[in-house]
Amino acid sequence: MRRIIFAVTCVCILFVSGCKTHKEVATPEVVEEKIINKPEVFPQYPGGNEALANFIFENIKYPTDAARQKIEGRVIVCFVVNEDGTISNPEILRSVSTLFNAEVLRLVSIIPNFIPAMNEGKPVKSYCTLPINFKLPPEKLSK
Repeated sequence: MRRIIFAVTCVCILFVSGCKTHKEVATPEVVEEKIINKPEVFPQYPGGNEALANFIFENIKYPTDAARQKIEGRVIVCFVVNEDGTISNPEILRSVSTLFNAEVLRLVSIIPNFIPAMNEGKPVKSYCTLPINFKLPPEKLSK
């Protein structure tokens, strides 16, 4: 049922005002402790957005109950890409169904490390926001 599924739209938008924001960093000494909203270089998934879209398509599972109920929609998740590229603190910003939320959080928990954001030549924590669309194929909607 993994592949029946849906189109996954996957664009890594690296700054979103809807995400929790923190004050701009005033001094370089505290950069490592803060989550940077606008780093000089944004975090990237190795291989870029196309590779991230492929990872999501290969690993996401359309929740069976959501398919049965013909639920579709977009979930937006925000997370922190840490200095070492690991992902932490995922938070659902926009929800359609708790079924989708659980799947998106599961998926984010298995995403391989990113290339971290950079400020002044040093890796820093930064936000990444990822929209994921769940869409059933037309033949599933007409049943």
